[in-house]
Amino acid sequence: MPFYLEIFDYGLGLIKPSSTTDQIMFTPPLIIGSNTFMRYFSSFDLNQEISIWAVTNVNDTTLTSLTDSLSNSSRNGFNLVDLNSYSGDNIKIAFRIRGLISKAFIDNLLVLDKYSNAFIPDSCFRTYLENFFPASFIGDSLNFLDNNILTANYISNPNSCMQSLEGLQYFVSLRYLNVANNYISYIPPDDIRLLDSANAENNLLTFFPDAPNNCVTLRLNNNLISKIPNVHNGQSSYFQFRNNLLYDCFMCSNRFIYADFLYNVKVGSEGCGYYNIDWNQTYLTASSSNLPAPPCNRRLGTILGRAFVDINSNNVFDTSDVTLKNQRINLFQSVDVSTSQDGRYSFKIDSGLVNMNITNLPNGFICNTPLVDTITTGEVINHDFIVTTSSNFNDMSV
Repeated sequence: MPFYLEIFDYGLGLIKPSSTTDQIMFTPPLIIGSNTFMRYFSSFDLNQEISIWAVTNVNDTTLTSLTDSLSNSSRNGFNLVDLNSYSGDNIKIAFRIRGLISKAFIDNLLVLDKYSNAFIPDSCFRTYLENFFPASFIGDSLNFLDNNILTANYISNPNSCMQSLEGLQYFVSLRYLNVANNYISYIPPDDIRLLDSANAENNLLTFFPDAPNNCVTLRLNNNLISKIPNVHNGQSSYFQFRNNLLYDCFMCSNRFIYADFLYNVKVGSEGCGYYNIDWNQTYLTASSSNLPAPPCNRRLGTILGRAFVDINSNNVFDTSDVTLKNQRINLFQSVDVSTSQDGRYSFKIDSGLVNMNITNLPNGFICNTPLVDTITTGEVINHDFIVTTSSNFNDMSV
């Protein structure tokens, strides 16, 4: 098995009102070996960049005298950086965010030292991978830093004999997964960051990893899963969890089209009333109805309002104004939300800091009513996002 140091499981990140001031994030000090690589996931908005720097003075907290630039980061994907030129050194890695900054983060940051080969224990899974990626194997071990593995986005081996998917975590660009009708009882817990679609029906899975970025279709019928994975379902359209052991709360979204939770222990829901969702759920047995409802208190406050173009510039919605339907609103600490056909939006969110604005407007338009506030348990915040032509704000500096 490879030796690696996972520095941040949940990532480095920043969320703030739009700013043009450079921001810097640092790793802890690292002692670099003779064959060291760094792998991480990066995500940031348009009009931004994240550059990576080696800081040879570990006490340095600025980039004032820094000259060791390594590379720029992918806007929404994984990166691999060779650190061998710093072998034997004690360094920190700095991530500099530059541009019109609103939201940026680094996640799944791994520093891998000495080995890049991983044994694939399941013979059926190993045989499948050897057939599709023969040049990436050394004996029965997978070279997970091979470019074919780093860029592979498709794994399909249904109706086979697989029992474990150990090794799946190295396919960091995976978008499509079909492992239906196997005997799989283990799947690595690592987030499948870029997953679009997965079918793992008819297995023995007790959980499925989070797929927090792009997941559209998730079919997990006929397993033993008790918790609903986090898919940030603002992108999802088809979500099947029939005949599992779910005892959990499902957080809804106005982009969700179809969800099926028939034949589970007990599934609650929150935030589903405002949106048109085909909600199917029942209980595994009649006695399940006596169980307490699963907790749905992960999002405790409500934010609602509308987005519109203020035609007469009076900062009030009236008959002359134009509502913005299907308008994406950036929620900088979570998945974005969208307005309905009448320009309204409503959703529930964890208590704490709220930072929202519309940033993806056409040239010539601007939203100058961001929501930067703190929401408490049970609180309802009513907030309109008012869009005007940018010519109304000639006295503003951006």
